[in-house]
Amino acid sequence: MNERDRWWMVLLVASISGIPACPSDHPGPSPTQDADLVDAALGDRTDGAAGPIDDGGGLVDALTPPMRADAAIPNDEPDVPPDARPSDDPSSSAWVDPPVIGPDQDCCSTSARVDLASDDADLEDAAPVLLAWTGDEWAVVWGGPHVIFRRLDRNAQPTTARRIVDGTGGAFAIGWGHHELALARGYWPTPEDSRVEILFLDREGVSHGAQPIRAFLETTSIVRHAAIHGWVSLAHYYHSGDLERRSIVTMIDGQPPAEIDLGRIDGWRSDLAIAVPVASRLVSVEPSQFITTVRTFANAAMVPSRPLMLDLGSSSSAARLRDTVVIVVQPETGGTQGLVFDPFTNAMIGAPTMLSGIGGELRMAGDDIGGTVGVCYNDGNTLRFGLLGPDGARLGRTIELSHGYNYPPTCAIGTSEQDEFVVAWYGQSVMLGPIHATTVHVNR
Repeated sequence: MNERDRWWMVLLVASISGIPACPSDHPGPSPTQDADLVDAALGDRTDGAAGPIDDGGGLVDALTPPMRADAAIPNDEPDVPPDARPSDDPSSSAWVDPPVIGPDQDCCSTSARVDLASDDADLEDAAPVLLAWTGDEWAVVWGGPHVIFRRLDRNAQPTTARRIVDGTGGAFAIGWGHHELALARGYWPTPEDSRVEILFLDREGVSHGAQPIRAFLETTSIVRHAAIHGWVSLAHYYHSGDLERRSIVTMIDGQPPAEIDLGRIDGWRSDLAIAVPVASRLVSVEPSQFITTVRTFANAAMVPSRPLMLDLGSSSSAARLRDTVVIVVQPETGGTQGLVFDPFTNAMIGAPTMLSGIGGELRMAGDDIGGTVGVCYNDGNTLRFGLLGPDGARLGRTIELSHGYNYPPTCAIGTSEQDEFVVAWYGQSVMLGPIHATTVHVNR
C-alpha cells in the first residue's frame, strides 16, 4: 500500500470514528500544524445554496474563516464581465489553427528527461506529482512523508533546491492564481486526527496562510476562479458514517468559505473529479461508477445549470480549451472517448470520438494558442503522451515518455507556450529515480 492509499484509509477510518476537531491555542495566522476548524454537523441540503448549514441546533458556519497572513495580496485581479468568454479577451487574436498531423505521424517530440528527485529514500511513496504554471516558471510539488516544493524554468529545468513545505501529510491538488499558489493537502495534527486544508504559498513555496476545511473532506481539485475573486475546490465527505456527498467549496477573498451541496451519489470517483474555470463559467466534471455528471455555474453568483448526465462512467479527466471543455471518459465497458462541452449553452458539441491507444490514469492540459489538448497517461508501467484537437479527436500517434517502472506511473501536465507541454511524473523503479519532468513539443 503506497502513501496515498494509506492516507485515504486514514481519512475513511477517521470519518467513521467521528473524531472531533480541537480549538487552536494560536489565534490568527499560525503554522500548519496548529490550523483549526469548526467541525459543524451537516444537514441534507439539496437546494444548491452556498453558505451556512442549519444542523437543527442553530445556524452554524460549516467552515472556518480564512487564516491569512497580513502580508497582503494585491487587490488587482480584474473583474470578469457577466457571460464573458475566453475568446472575448484581446489575447485570443493570437490563436491559430491546430496542426495537421496524420495518423501515421508522431504527434510530438520530447526534450531530455530531467531528474527532479532521484536520491531520496523517503520519496518511495511520493505520488501524486502536482504541477502549476505561475506566469513565468513552474511550481512542482509531490507528496510523501513530507510535501516537497521545487521551482522549474520554462523548460522544466530546476532553478531552486528542493524545500519541505511546513508540516507533514499528502498533497492532493495545486493551483495558481492572483499572486499565490493554493495547495490542497492532508495532515495529521495528532496521530488520531486527520484533516484537510488549503495551504497558500508564495512563489518560493513559503506558506503565508492556511484554510482548514471540513473534517474528513477529500479535496481533489483546487482552481482560481476570477469570476468570484476566489478559489474553488471540488470535494466529497462522509455524513453519518456512510453517506457520501459531493460539494463545491468556494473561498472568496476576504470572506468565510461556503459550500454548494451537489447531493449524494454512490460510487463517486473523488480522486478524478475536476473543476474547470472558463472565464465567467465554472464547469464541474464528476465521474462515478456508471455516470459522469457535468454542470455549469454561471457568473459571480455561481448560478447552477441543469446537470448533464452522461451514460459514461468509471473514469474521466478534463481541460479547458478556448471557450470549451474537452473531456475524456473511460467507461467500464471499455473504449476511451473524447467529448467537447460548451459551458455557455450547457450542451455537448458533436458526437463522442473514440480515442484508440489512450487510457489508464490520465491528466490533461489545453493550449489555447495552438488549439490542442495534451494528455499524459499510463499504459501499464509505461508513461505515454497523446494530443487531441478542438473536436476531442486524436492528432497523430501517441509517443512514449518513459518506461521500466515497477508500477503504473502517475503524471501531471501543464502548458505555458504555444505547442509546448511540460509533464512531471512519479514512478517506482530500481533503475530510475522517482520524480522526473520533460518538455513535449508538438510537431506542427
